[in-house]
Amino acid sequence: MRRNHLVFLILIFFISSCTTPKVDEKKVIVSIGSSELTLDMLNKEIPAALQPIVTKDQINSYVQQWIDTELIYQNALKLGMDLGQDFRYELEKAKKELLVRKYLSRILDEDVDVAEDDIHKYYEENKENFLIGSDEIKVLHILVATKAEANVAHRRIADGEDFIEVAKEVSLDYADQKRIELDFFSRNDIVPELARRVFQYRKGSLTAPIQSGFGYHIFKILEKRTKGSYKELDEVESDIVNRLASNQKSQQYKNLLIDLRNKIRVKTNENILKDFYKDSTAAPVDLIYKQTQ
Repeated sequence: MRRNHLVFLILIFFISSCTTPKVDEKKVIVSIGSSELTLDMLNKEIPAALQPIVTKDQINSYVQQWIDTELIYQNALKLGMDLGQDFRYELEKAKKELLVRKYLSRILDEDVDVAEDDIHKYYEENKENFLIGSDEIKVLHILVATKAEANVAHRRIADGEDFIEVAKEVSLDYADQKRIELDFFSRNDIVPELARRVFQYRKGSLTAPIQSGFGYHIFKILEKRTKGSYKELDEVESDIVNRLASNQKSQQYKNLLIDLRNKIRVKTNENILKDFYKDSTAAPVDLIYKQTQ
């Protein structure tokens, strides 16, 4: 009898464990009716790389925006606005555009290999695009607040200390923006009181302290180049690579369309199209396409 009672209790426990609903593991932040904003959804909306720098206010702003959007969305559904023919047309159009973007992203957004020979060839054939329009210099730079600080820094460098090490220690520009080496600039790129002085120095020179409205400056002249010369290849190489890669992707896109048109028949009723144009001289679709090949 006691054994039968034990078996009965075990059976009841087994049935109860099978019929008890599972605990919902979703971490719901906000719910409006049947719609929910979960922690998983929030993680998908904010890229992992950005999450460490996203502020509390930005997260709260996103959550509030989700609430506002959801309230309007649900009210629009109540009004049956999703059933209209215009909405369905726009929805299908948006779907088509999204699918096209995803397809092209998968097919065309792969890394493009740009050959070194092509880079050099483009540089030589388009050198006029890299012409320097005015005299330019490239420098190391120190900025301090007072003339006394500038004199001490200048003396240290003149006595043999490394310019960059001194700049890291005393320069306001380094403390503020971690900036010591300035890329090529012309007279028009800096304030007149600096331009009048710094361009007088030769390559390799250390300037005396020069005063401006920002404080006192010390420059070491790294490079000088004159109007009419050309930028070096290494200076413009990344721009050339980007342009050539863009050209390759553009050609891939054109080749893709040609291949698809060869596989899928495209029929065009040019008479109807001509009726649509106000200008009867407009070119038919096939002609427009052929001109772009």
